[in-house]
Amino acid sequence: MSVAARLSDTQRRVARSWAQPVYRSGYLLVGNSLLTAVTGVAFWLLAARLYPAEAVGLNSSAVSAMMLIAGIAQLNLMSSLLRFVPNAGRRAGSLILPAYAIGAILSLLAAVAFLLGLRVWAPALQPLLLSPVTAVSFVLAAALWPVWVMQSSVLVAVGHAGATTWTNQLFNGLKAVLLLAFFVVLPSSGVWYAWMAATGVGVLTGTWFLFRRAIPRFGDQTAGAPVQVPSRRDFVRFAGPDYVAALAWIAGTSLTPILVLNLTDARHAAVFALTWQICFVLYGVPSAQGLALVAHAARNPDELVAHHRRTLRASIGLVAPVVLVLVAFAPLLLRPFGGWYASQGVGTLRLLALSALPNVLVTLAVSRARVERRMATIVAAMTALCLIALLLTWLLVPHIGIVGAAVAWLVGQTVVASAVGLRRLRRAPGRPAVAAPPAGSAA
Repeated sequence: MSVAARLSDTQRRVARSWAQPVYRSGYLLVGNSLLTAVTGVAFWLLAARLYPAEAVGLNSSAVSAMMLIAGIAQLNLMSSLLRFVPNAGRRAGSLILPAYAIGAILSLLAAVAFLLGLRVWAPALQPLLLSPVTAVSFVLAAALWPVWVMQSSVLVAVGHAGATTWTNQLFNGLKAVLLLAFFVVLPSSGVWYAWMAATGVGVLTGTWFLFRRAIPRFGDQTAGAPVQVPSRRDFVRFAGPDYVAALAWIAGTSLTPILVLNLTDARHAAVFALTWQICFVLYGVPSAQGLALVAHAARNPDELVAHHRRTLRASIGLVAPVVLVLVAFAPLLLRPFGGWYASQGVGTLRLLALSALPNVLVTLAVSRARVERRMATIVAAMTALCLIALLLTWLLVPHIGIVGAAVAWLVGQTVVASAVGLRRLRRAPGRPAVAAPPAGSAA
């Protein structure tokens, strides 16, 4: 086949995929993730150029603390909304608004508790957060962040995946503008206030679009379909185990860099942190595709198997070439960061990149299990991955250095991917793929 014929065939395949909402949504979300990663790096590079290193370190730690508090306190309701909103039709608001309220209130209370124990939890943040104005802004930001996170899932659930791109880029662009604006008037806290103000604008803009445009349009499009709103008990039965799985993921991904720091030193931890961030960009590809899979398959359960298979192929097609580049050119790619990174991080980067391949299988298996409401599978997969990764990191890093953490994640992802694959092969042929509508549903 000639080059022209191959290009023409590729264009036809892309056009066919783009014509189908589930794949179009997946590609839009992947593009949004990559663009957000690039703009995020640009934001911190700009901050490093404008602000003193001490201010950047303090402000970035405050942002991380706020995001961690809100991430734990909001009960991973974003996943529950993604699963149930597609079938709620005009009653979608009755699911979204209570979830927003619960996430905001719990995060607000958690932020207040964090500030009251600041001298214990994070004494290094006292110079920034002991200021009454900054403390109030910290609490407000913690209350807004769960709404911002859930907003993206809701937009996908109501068929507006493309809107997540412009809301996220509005947030990123406004952060950069405010960073410049606050440089003169807030030289020690401008980074924090830029982030907080951009979050507020993003939440207000997204909420207006969601309730004035997206949800009414979604109600019109689904007017002829049966409405299924889960009962409170059924919602909790889904959200509870899903939250446990989310905590396992947060623990594994958050504690690994801390373990590396405690088991080595700051210089080696810096190398691992860099390679870890690169790895997370790859992890984000199937995660984005999984959001689209849950939203569309929840509405059309008969198409779940076909959507899962094609989404799996599409994710591997996007991740595998990048993994090959990272493995082949790791020394060259690390060289711009300095000789220390290039000398210490090559093996770690290669192994973490390879771990992204089984992660595709794990992530999309979890997304499929959410549609099927097989919560035991989700909890088992995420808990096993967390325990294997953390245990092997703790055992290997003292003996072989930071590459041990990369080995831990590669082994963990491979073991869990193999387990979920074998489990699916052993499932009874006649067993239904998707759970029946909840007994307490309103139809």
